[in-house]
Amino acid sequence: MLPDNLAYFETVQNPRNCFNDPDLQAGEVVTNSHGLPLACTGNFAIVFRVTTPSGDWAVKCFTRDIPNLQQRYHAVSEHLRQRHCRFLLPFHYHQQGIRVRGTWYPIVKMQWVNGLTLRDFIDRFLERKRYIEAIMYSLYAASVDMRKKHIAHGDLQHGNIIIANYQDKGKTGYVLRLVDYDGLWVPALKKVIPSEYGHRNYQHPGRPKYYGPLADHFSLLAIYTGLCALRWNPQLWREYNNGENILFTEKDYQQPELSPLFQLLWRGSDDKLRHLIGHLVLSLYTYVDQVLPLSRVVRYPQPLAEPEVLPLEPHQLHLIERVLNFNNFTRTDKSALGSSREVLSSSASVVSSSASPYHLSSSPYHLNTPLAALRPLQDPTASASASSPSASPPLLTTTPSAASAGSGSPPGSPPVVSSPQANTHARVTVRLRRTLLGHKGKVYALTFSPASSALASVGADGIIRLWDPGSGRMLRHVDTSGFIATSLAFSHDSLCLVGSGSKGTIQGWDTIDWQCNLLFQAHTAWVNHVSFLGQTRWLVSAGEDGLIKIWESSTGQLVAALTGHKGEIWGVATTADGRHLLSGGSDQTVRVWEIASQRQVHRLEGHTGRVCCVALSPNERWVISGGWDETVRIWDITSGQPVSVIGRDVGRVHSVTLSRDGQWLIYGGDQGKIAVWDFSSLTRVLLLENLPAPILGVALSPDQRWLAAAGADGSILLWEWSTS
Repeated sequence: MLPDNLAYFETVQNPRNCFNDPDLQAGEVVTNSHGLPLACTGNFAIVFRVTTPSGDWAVKCFTRDIPNLQQRYHAVSEHLRQRHCRFLLPFHYHQQGIRVRGTWYPIVKMQWVNGLTLRDFIDRFLERKRYIEAIMYSLYAASVDMRKKHIAHGDLQHGNIIIANYQDKGKTGYVLRLVDYDGLWVPALKKVIPSEYGHRNYQHPGRPKYYGPLADHFSLLAIYTGLCALRWNPQLWREYNNGENILFTEKDYQQPELSPLFQLLWRGSDDKLRHLIGHLVLSLYTYVDQVLPLSRVVRYPQPLAEPEVLPLEPHQLHLIERVLNFNNFTRTDKSALGSSREVLSSSASVVSSSASPYHLSSSPYHLNTPLAALRPLQDPTASASASSPSASPPLLTTTPSAASAGSGSPPGSPPVVSSPQANTHARVTVRLRRTLLGHKGKVYALTFSPASSALASVGADGIIRLWDPGSGRMLRHVDTSGFIATSLAFSHDSLCLVGSGSKGTIQGWDTIDWQCNLLFQAHTAWVNHVSFLGQTRWLVSAGEDGLIKIWESSTGQLVAALTGHKGEIWGVATTADGRHLLSGGSDQTVRVWEIASQRQVHRLEGHTGRVCCVALSPNERWVISGGWDETVRIWDITSGQPVSVIGRDVGRVHSVTLSRDGQWLIYGGDQGKIAVWDFSSLTRVLLLENLPAPILGVALSPDQRWLAAAGADGSILLWEWSTS
């Protein structure tokens, strides 16, 4: 039983006798005008300010038991020691920190921050637009930094965001700092039960079932959107501030269709804020770990510049209108329609072919995996156990021309459009920056990390190498002990890298310490492909045995097996929600599968050679396949009908990819060429020729800054990529 607030009040008035830390013993507790200790109280603890010879400290004393407290703070401390984050404060955990009535209890000693909580800062500077904008940018910067460092705070809210002041040449400046690390997540805590799930006015309704690296995505989006709304109209603070929020409340999240605030901001705000509100509403209809990170929704061309907001697609606008118009229906209309969530669910099948990073579900708050209907299978074959710079790089700039437009589209086929309007003025500029050397023999595969844009590659030498594209420096190499990987993939949170290849096995590495944490026999022969099934923790593999298998990634347990191909399978792609899968193989076909039912939806025929690679457009409508018949073919995933045939410009096509925004189609082949097409207008805009070796793989970084190509000569070519 931990002491209560009153017991701590009495004890801290004698620092020399109550504290175990020598620095705190020599300090004095800050008091009020009546000589009583000043304190901040919360659900789990009480915090005192202690002035010592080494500075001022916040001393946190716990009033409620927190499971695994010592393990939690040790893991956080060690992670922050290795990966410093400028938005978090140094601290010391003392298991025997304070003695109350003869018994020792734990404390956390953290550097004291002179500043205002986010709510108090808004109160003081509500009318100072530039101050609000500076905090918006600081939140964005914090989200980027913490995501790169694999940290989630877990309880981002007004009381845990401190705007600290500092003096610089006689002027007062402000910096953002985050406090209260009871719910913080780092990779070492991935199997530890969380102590809390955060303030309800800042959390996704599905948050109580999730604890992991993506926990802050919704909170950051909600806070950022609230600040943007206050920048637009400061009067909102007086109307919607209830003392425990920044505009939005739990009720808004639980019933968005009944939210007057959502209605007001959607109908009456500027375009940027309207799109932010749209993303916030859409995020309520997806799983909590599939909410887009703030850095995907918002982009700053430079620090403190006017932010750019990811525009909503037409079908997303339609869905949001259906939600926010729901309250305007008559009683009879509502009875006929059911709930607004049912309306969304029923309309999802109609618009599923439109661009969307979101998966809409009629039960959005139940975090059931898309594969929940599947049962683990027994498989007798599966057993789990645990740079040189290029001289004078050429600058290539191209614009589309009618002469290079794709031909071969079936009569009457719909145009391939991945955005509302085809951009006929799109231009690509690439500059060869460097050639990365190190692999001996062919480079079989390369992939960019979704979180940091680091580049991972593997070759015939059996060594995985991690590169920094900006400097060309090799960050790390991982010896696979004789395992030769031909396929690599990061998990969507970048915490795991998996590879497949020789010996029929799949291996996985923790990207924090690069220890092998997964090794199991997957197929009886070479495994040509492995990747994560969308944004789930499931793995999908395919190999020379003609089977596609789905695995639970933490145990290597087989979940499902898909059969139908005749011969080897070479290319696999999945939808973001993990519900559908594409495959291509030596039988010259492309297959579309529904995962939950293990059913083949379409068999796409047309290639006259091996299908070596497949991809899916970000809007999940178009299937792209490349083959040894030297063609790239585009299919409608809904109807299974062919739409266009392009290619015949790089030789046998070994690899195909699309940019994250769906604008650019890129593929490479055995003639040492790479083609770039504007996918909106189906026009070739660039052909990189005379490359030193056949191209076995191409990849575009998530931030669309780097184009990488894997060469059969062991080199990796790296171009700087820009568009206009």
